[in-house]
Amino acid sequence: MTRQARALSRRRLLQGSGVVAAAALAGIDPAGLRAAPRAQDAGKLTFWVISPFTPDENAEIFKAAKQYQDEKGVEVTVESTAPPDMLNKLITAVRGGGGPDVVSVDSAWNATLGAAQILTDITDRFSPISDQFFPGPVETGRYLGKQYAAPWYTNNVALFYNTKMFADAGIDSPPATWDELVEKGKKLTAGDKYGIMLGGGGFGAFEFWPFAWQNGATLISEDGTQAEFGSEAGLEAWTYYSGLYLTDKIVPDDIKSANQSWDQVFAPFIQERAAMVMSGDWAIFAFKEGNPGLEFSVAPLPKGKEAATVIGGYNLGIPASSKNTDAAWDFIAWLTAKEQENILQAYNRIQARADIVDSEYAKKDPLLQVFIEQSPVGRARASVPTWDEIENTIMADAWDSVILGQATPEEALSSAVKQTNDLLQG
Repeated sequence: MTRQARALSRRRLLQGSGVVAAAALAGIDPAGLRAAPRAQDAGKLTFWVISPFTPDENAEIFKAAKQYQDEKGVEVTVESTAPPDMLNKLITAVRGGGGPDVVSVDSAWNATLGAAQILTDITDRFSPISDQFFPGPVETGRYLGKQYAAPWYTNNVALFYNTKMFADAGIDSPPATWDELVEKGKKLTAGDKYGIMLGGGGFGAFEFWPFAWQNGATLISEDGTQAEFGSEAGLEAWTYYSGLYLTDKIVPDDIKSANQSWDQVFAPFIQERAAMVMSGDWAIFAFKEGNPGLEFSVAPLPKGKEAATVIGGYNLGIPASSKNTDAAWDFIAWLTAKEQENILQAYNRIQARADIVDSEYAKKDPLLQVFIEQSPVGRARASVPTWDEIENTIMADAWDSVILGQATPEEALSSAVKQTNDLLQG
C-alpha cells in the first residue's frame, strides 16, 4: 500500500490486482514458465520497481542502482511500473519467459505468485538472514513453508486521533485498551461529532483483523484449508468491533458508504466530525493535504488480550524466468541490508529490518515513530492464493450486511466462514 494510492479502489489499494491475477493464473502450466529463456548476462540485472520510487531521474532508487554497479561491477537497469499494473505485467512476462531479474511485489501477492511458480523459491538463500527482519514481513513472503520473497519495506495500521477534539472533551491521552476505546469514544460523541470512523466493505474487513489477533484468534489454518476467524475468539472480537457502530454508536453513518476508497474513510476525520480513525502511515499525507489546520497525532492500536496490528508493504523477489538468480539474490541482499537504510528513508518508508527500531531515523518523526515502534507486533494476513476474494468479497460483504442491518454479527460471520471454507476446499 502506498501513500500515493489514496484514491484507488479498495481492491487496488489493499491487495493490488489480486482477483484479476487469480483469473490470469488459471490453467498455468509451471513448465511453461521456463519457455523461451532470456540470454544470460551475469554483468547486468533488470529491476522492476513500483512507480512511487521513480518520481524523477534523480530519485534515490536510481542512485542506489549506480552505487551497486560501482561496488559490484553489475549494471542494474531500473524499470518503473504503476502499482496496480505490476502484478499482471509480471505474470504475463514470466509466462512468456521474459520479465526482470528482481521485482518489487506487494506483500499481499505472495501466495498467488508462489502457488503459480511465478517467483523463485529463495528459502535457502534467505534463511541465514531471516532473523534480521520483523517476523510479520518475513511471513508475508512465505507460502506453504517456502520463502518466495524477502521483506523490503513495511507499514502497519495505527490509531490517528484529533488532539484538539480530545482536549475539548477533557481527554488527555488516546485509548490504550478496547474498554478505553469505547469509553473515550462515547465522550467524544455528541451531536454531529463521533468518536471514531470505520470503513465499510473491504476496508472494514481489513481493519477487523487486528481485533481478531488481539483476542487470540487466527485467520486461516496453517495448511490453508480452513477458516479460523470464526472461532469463539474471532466471534467475540467481531461482536466487539461491530458493536462500536451498532450498540456503542460512536461511529457515524458515513460508514455505510465508505467502501470504495480511503478518501471516504478519511473524510469524517479530515472534516473533524470523527475524532479517531485507523489507518497506515500513508494517511499522514492525506490528512495534511486535506486539512492543513488539522491537529492530530498517532498512537498504537488499542490493545486487547495482546497487542497486534495488520501490516502491508513491499517485498523483493526473483522471477522464475530470471537466468541471473545468483546476481539477483546478491542485489536483493544488498538492497535490504542495514547499510542501504538511507534508500528507503529518502522516501519516508519503514525498512522491514528489526534494527530500525533503535535507529536515529525512528526518532526523527514522532508520527512515523509510532508505526516503527509498533512494527514488532505487526502480523501478515493469511498466505493463501484466494485471500483477495476472502477479504474483499466474502468478508467485505459480511461486514456490509452487519452495518446495513441485513444480518446479525453472528449470522454474517458464520456465513463468511462457510463461504471461505467452500472456496479453500473447492
